[in-house]
Amino acid sequence: MASQVPIFPLRAARKSGTRILVKSQELQEQKRESELKVLRQENMRLQAENLRLTKAHDAAVEDREQAGKHIMALQSEVDVSRQNAAKVEKLRTADPHRKLNKPRNESEMQQENALVSWERERVTLEEVATAKDSELRALRDENEALGGALRQELDVATSATAALAAENVDLKETLRRQQLQISDLEKAVLSWKQSVQRLQATEAARLRLIEIMREKYLDLESAHNHLTYKLAARTVEREALAEAVAPETRLRETVKLRGERSRCLDYMKKWPDPFGRPVFDSPELSPIADVGADR
Repeated sequence: MASQVPIFPLRAARKSGTRILVKSQELQEQKRESELKVLRQENMRLQAENLRLTKAHDAAVEDREQAGKHIMALQSEVDVSRQNAAKVEKLRTADPHRKLNKPRNESEMQQENALVSWERERVTLEEVATAKDSELRALRDENEALGGALRQELDVATSATAALAAENVDLKETLRRQQLQISDLEKAVLSWKQSVQRLQATEAARLRLIEIMREKYLDLESAHNHLTYKLAARTVEREALAEAVAPETRLRETVKLRGERSRCLDYMKKWPDPFGRPVFDSPELSPIADVGADR
């Protein structure tokens, strides 16, 4: 009967459901970690691009400064040449009889040619400086646009990282609470199993007690049968004595048998038949109830 006590597989079912839930949460955390990794890589790429544009901007600014210095040097040389040419022209117009009115020599021609060459180089450098300024403005605009996009993407990545971190904290807290619940459930299942074991031990003790009582009842039935047979034998002896002896002797034997009968009846009343049978269940024992009736 102890083997018939139901034992439900609660712990196995709960552990299976808990393992599925924990596995799902681990997959979600791995997905979030991969998303964070992708966002970090994109952030590093944008920072590298920003660094490259900053270096290009700095190089363009340095080129522009160098071109400006070169232009200023050429401008100073052009100014000096113009001042010298103005002085020569002034002297020529002020004193027409001086040697300055003579045709210009080769040195003056070289100076004029150098002046024209410097002027052309200055114009070329100004055009180059203008182109550099345009390129610099374009690079600055592109840098500002990329910087704005980078800041927006960085803000989005920061917000997403913060949201994922907060959600990760919530998931860890949820996982901690579920682990506590699992621990409580395991304690409850352990207590339930201990209760089942106690019930099984109680059932085994009850079965053992029933077996002992059955043995006792069998012993009582054997004693009852023995007494019954003894009473039958005494009745047969009484009848034999009643036929063989004188009335006085028969009376003494009857009184003796009556005493024995009374003791047997008291004993059987104290220890009744466990199966509910009457004390005298055979016809040959019934005359014992009429002992002394003929007196």
